[in-house]
Amino acid sequence: SGDGGAMIRAGEVAALALLSGINAASTSVFAPSVPSLLDALHASVSQAQWTTGAFMAACGAALPLAGVWSDSVGPRPVLAAGLAVYTASSALAACALSILQLQTLRALQGLATAAIVVTGQVLVKDLYPTLGARQEALSRMTTARSLAMLFVPGVGAWLHSRYGWRSTMAALCAAG
Repeated sequence: SGDGGAMIRAGEVAALALLSGINAASTSVFAPSVPSLLDALHASVSQAQWTTGAFMAACGAALPLAGVWSDSVGPRPVLAAGLAVYTASSALAACALSILQLQTLRALQGLATAAIVVTGQVLVKDLYPTLGARQEALSRMTTARSLAMLFVPGVGAWLHSRYGWRSTMAALCAAG
Protein backbone atom coordinates (compact mmCIF):
# COMPACT_ATOMS: atom_id res chain seq x y z
CA SER A 1 0.00 0.00 0.00
CA GLY A 2 1.25 3.45 -0.84
CA ASP A 3 0.07 5.27 2.30
CA GLY A 4 1.22 2.90 5.02
CA GLY A 5 -2.35 1.63 5.50
CA ALA A 6 -3.61 -1.87 5.04
CA MET A 7 -1.55 -4.03 2.69
CA ILE A 8 -3.35 -4.68 -0.57
CA ARG A 9 -3.50 -8.46 -0.97
CA ALA A 10 -4.01 -9.91 -4.45
CA GLY A 11 -6.36 -12.65 -3.25
CA GLU A 12 -8.63 -10.18 -1.47
CA VAL A 13 -8.69 -7.89 -4.48
CA ALA A 14 -9.54 -10.79 -6.79
CA ALA A 15 -12.37 -11.94 -4.51
CA LEU A 16 -13.71 -8.39 -4.17
CA ALA A 17 -13.50 -7.92 -7.95
CA LEU A 18 -15.56 -11.09 -8.43
CA LEU A 19 -18.15 -9.88 -5.93
CA SER A 20 -18.46 -6.45 -7.49
CA GLY A 21 -18.41 -7.79 -11.05
CA ILE A 22 -20.85 -10.64 -10.63
CA ASN A 23 -23.70 -8.61 -12.11
CA ALA A 24 -21.88 -8.00 -15.39
CA ALA A 25 -20.62 -11.58 -15.52
CA SER A 26 -24.12 -12.93 -14.91
CA THR A 27 -25.45 -11.23 -18.01
CA SER A 28 -22.37 -11.67 -20.20
CA VAL A 29 -21.96 -15.41 -19.62
CA PHE A 30 -25.62 -16.03 -20.38
CA ALA A 31 -26.02 -13.63 -23.33
CA PRO A 32 -24.85 -16.08 -26.03
CA SER A 33 -27.51 -18.55 -24.88
CA VAL A 34 -30.53 -16.25 -25.12
CA PRO A 35 -31.37 -17.00 -28.79
CA SER A 36 -31.40 -20.75 -28.12
CA LEU A 37 -34.24 -20.32 -25.61
CA LEU A 38 -36.65 -19.85 -28.51
CA ASP A 39 -36.36 -23.55 -29.36
CA ALA A 40 -35.24 -25.01 -26.05
CA LEU A 41 -38.05 -23.51 -23.97
CA HIS A 42 -40.47 -22.65 -26.80
CA ALA A 43 -40.11 -18.96 -26.01
CA SER A 44 -40.81 -15.88 -28.08
CA VAL A 45 -38.00 -13.41 -28.72
CA SER A 46 -39.33 -11.02 -26.09
CA GLN A 47 -39.73 -13.82 -23.54
CA ALA A 48 -36.15 -14.92 -24.13
CA GLN A 49 -34.88 -11.36 -23.83
CA TRP A 50 -36.84 -10.91 -20.62
CA THR A 51 -34.58 -13.50 -18.94
CA THR A 52 -31.92 -10.79 -18.97
CA GLY A 53 -34.40 -7.97 -18.34
CA ALA A 54 -35.79 -9.71 -15.25
CA PHE A 55 -32.28 -10.15 -13.87
CA MET A 56 -31.35 -6.51 -14.47
CA ALA A 57 -34.63 -5.05 -13.20
CA ALA A 58 -34.53 -7.11 -10.00
CA CYS A 59 -30.89 -6.27 -9.36
CA GLY A 60 -31.40 -2.57 -9.94
CA ALA A 61 -34.51 -2.41 -7.78
CA ALA A 62 -32.89 -4.35 -4.95
CA LEU A 63 -29.61 -2.41 -4.72
CA PRO A 64 -30.91 0.29 -2.33
CA LEU A 65 -32.70 -2.31 -0.21
CA ALA A 66 -29.58 -4.45 -0.01
CA GLY A 67 -27.63 -1.40 1.15
CA VAL A 68 -30.12 -0.68 3.93
CA TRP A 69 -30.13 -4.34 4.95
CA SER A 70 -26.33 -4.40 5.02
CA ASP A 71 -26.28 -1.23 7.12
CA SER A 72 -28.68 -2.76 9.64
CA VAL A 73 -27.18 -6.24 10.08
CA GLY A 74 -23.66 -5.86 8.68
CA PRO A 75 -22.25 -6.93 5.35
CA ARG A 76 -21.23 -10.51 6.11
CA PRO A 77 -24.72 -12.00 6.72
CA VAL A 78 -26.06 -10.13 3.69
CA LEU A 79 -23.19 -11.45 1.56
CA ALA A 80 -23.73 -15.00 2.83
CA ALA A 81 -27.45 -14.81 2.05
CA GLY A 82 -26.77 -13.27 -1.35
CA LEU A 83 -24.27 -15.97 -2.29
CA ALA A 84 -26.58 -18.76 -1.07
CA VAL A 85 -29.58 -17.44 -3.02
CA TYR A 86 -27.43 -16.72 -6.08
CA THR A 87 -25.98 -20.23 -6.08
CA ALA A 88 -29.35 -21.90 -5.53
CA SER A 89 -31.17 -19.79 -8.12
CA SER A 90 -28.41 -20.47 -10.67
CA ALA A 91 -28.59 -24.22 -10.03
CA LEU A 92 -32.37 -24.19 -10.34
CA ALA A 93 -32.19 -22.02 -13.47
CA ALA A 94 -29.98 -24.66 -15.08
CA CYS A 95 -32.88 -27.08 -14.57
CA ALA A 96 -35.70 -24.74 -15.66
CA LEU A 97 -38.37 -26.46 -17.70
CA SER A 98 -40.20 -23.37 -18.90
CA ILE A 99 -39.40 -19.81 -19.88
CA LEU A 100 -41.46 -18.53 -16.94
CA GLN A 101 -39.41 -20.62 -14.51
CA LEU A 102 -36.20 -19.30 -16.04
CA GLN A 103 -37.41 -15.68 -15.95
CA THR A 104 -38.43 -16.05 -12.30
CA LEU A 105 -35.14 -17.65 -11.32
CA ARG A 106 -33.17 -14.99 -13.20
CA ALA A 107 -35.09 -12.33 -11.25
CA LEU A 108 -34.21 -14.13 -8.01
CA GLN A 109 -30.61 -14.27 -9.20
CA GLY A 110 -30.76 -10.51 -9.75
CA LEU A 111 -32.04 -9.89 -6.22
CA ALA A 112 -29.19 -11.97 -4.82
CA THR A 113 -26.70 -10.17 -7.03
CA ALA A 114 -27.72 -6.85 -5.50
CA ALA A 115 -26.81 -8.15 -2.05
CA ILE A 116 -23.48 -9.46 -3.32
CA VAL A 117 -22.50 -6.27 -5.13
CA VAL A 118 -23.45 -3.96 -2.27
CA THR A 119 -21.61 -5.96 0.35
CA GLY A 120 -18.55 -6.28 -1.87
CA GLN A 121 -18.27 -2.51 -1.85
CA VAL A 122 -18.83 -2.32 1.93
CA LEU A 123 -16.14 -4.92 2.53
CA VAL A 124 -13.62 -2.74 0.71
CA LYS A 125 -14.19 -0.06 3.31
CA ASP A 126 -13.90 -2.60 6.14
CA LEU A 127 -10.74 -4.23 4.81
CA TYR A 128 -9.01 -1.00 3.80
CA PRO A 129 -9.83 1.69 6.37
CA THR A 130 -7.51 4.39 5.00
CA LEU A 131 -8.47 6.39 1.94
CA GLY A 132 -5.22 5.60 0.10
CA ALA A 133 -5.53 1.86 0.65
CA ARG A 134 -9.19 1.94 -0.40
CA GLN A 135 -8.36 3.85 -3.57
CA GLU A 136 -5.59 1.41 -4.43
CA ALA A 137 -7.84 -1.60 -3.79
CA LEU A 138 -10.67 -0.12 -5.86
CA SER A 139 -8.26 0.66 -8.68
CA ARG A 140 -6.95 -2.91 -8.70
CA MET A 141 -10.49 -4.30 -8.47
CA THR A 142 -11.57 -2.22 -11.45
CA THR A 143 -8.58 -3.39 -13.47
CA ALA A 144 -9.16 -7.05 -12.57
CA ARG A 145 -12.89 -6.80 -13.31
CA SER A 146 -12.22 -5.10 -16.65
CA LEU A 147 -9.70 -7.74 -17.67
CA ALA A 148 -12.07 -10.52 -16.68
CA MET A 149 -14.87 -8.98 -18.74
CA LEU A 150 -12.71 -9.35 -21.82
CA PHE A 151 -13.01 -13.12 -21.46
CA VAL A 152 -16.40 -13.73 -19.84
CA PRO A 153 -18.52 -13.42 -23.02
CA GLY A 154 -16.18 -15.81 -24.81
CA VAL A 155 -16.43 -18.30 -21.97
CA GLY A 156 -20.22 -18.08 -22.17
CA ALA A 157 -20.15 -18.60 -25.95
CA TRP A 158 -17.80 -21.57 -25.60
CA LEU A 159 -19.92 -23.18 -22.87
CA HIS A 160 -23.08 -22.64 -24.88
CA SER A 161 -21.65 -24.01 -28.13
CA ARG A 162 -20.15 -27.00 -26.38
CA TYR A 163 -22.76 -27.90 -23.75
CA GLY A 164 -25.89 -25.79 -24.34
CA TRP A 165 -27.58 -22.95 -22.49
CA ARG A 166 -27.91 -24.84 -19.21
CA SER A 167 -24.13 -24.97 -18.89
CA THR A 168 -23.97 -21.20 -18.61
CA MET A 169 -26.31 -21.32 -15.60
CA ALA A 170 -24.22 -24.15 -14.13
CA ALA A 171 -21.12 -21.96 -14.53
CA LEU A 172 -22.87 -19.13 -12.68
CA CYS A 173 -23.81 -21.60 -9.96
CA ALA A 174 -20.13 -22.56 -9.63
CA ALA A 175 -19.18 -18.88 -9.47
CA GLY A 176 -21.54 -18.41 -6.51
